[in-house]
Amino acid sequence: MPSESHHRIYQQFEQLLHQIQATLADQSLTVADLKAAITHLQQVFQTQVVTETPMGDEANPIQAIQTEMNKQLRLLDTDILFLQAARQPGTTHQRKQQIADRLNLLLSYCAAVLNADS
Repeated sequence: MPSESHHRIYQQFEQLLHQIQATLADQSLTVADLKAAITHLQQVFQTQVVTETPMGDEANPIQAIQTEMNKQLRLLDTDILFLQAARQPGTTHQRKQQIADRLNLLLSYCAAVLNADS
């Protein structure tokens, strides 16, 4: 069973995802601000979430989810690059929607880990 600190770290990561998701809807949000928030999210994942993952047989499902989370976090970088390159309002909206979808996927992974902790 994962530790209480592991559970708390995933809850904090989940809150950070919700914060970024909320700011994504803000019309005054700049791409630079969004990129900084995503970079911070990636740093938190690497320095806190990954380092708190329990090792051993029981951790295998959690490690698999973490691998997927890491992949999605890297793909967010690509999404940001596409958002920066977007020139038309429709394309900008589509790119923001892709980022929102990816954040939702990351939230579902967090929920899976938190439910596995219960």
